[in-house]
Amino acid sequence: MDIVSFAKKCMKKLAYNNRLALLPGASAPAIISCAIETKQEVDLALERAKEFGGAVPAEPAVDPSFGGYIGYVSDPEGHLWELVCPAPK
Repeated sequence: MDIVSFAKKCMKKLAYNNRLALLPGASAPAIISCAIETKQEVDLALERAKEFGGAVPAEPAVDPSFGGYIGYVSDPEGHLWELVCPAPK
């Protein structure tokens, strides 16, 4: 299986709130994922991203498959960032 097919298969497993996780587009061949300590910091980062030209395509949500809180932002160059607050242990 090639890497693109593998990535799409993995991303389909990350569906939450009845919507699929975002897939990279032609201008963003990868997703950059960052672990963030709190849900509030994820929300703040998404809010602040707009101030710097970022776009937030959807509201952040809890991923029921692992309980983490996830939000996405595209930077001005089109790179897709995934901001994740892991589920509490």
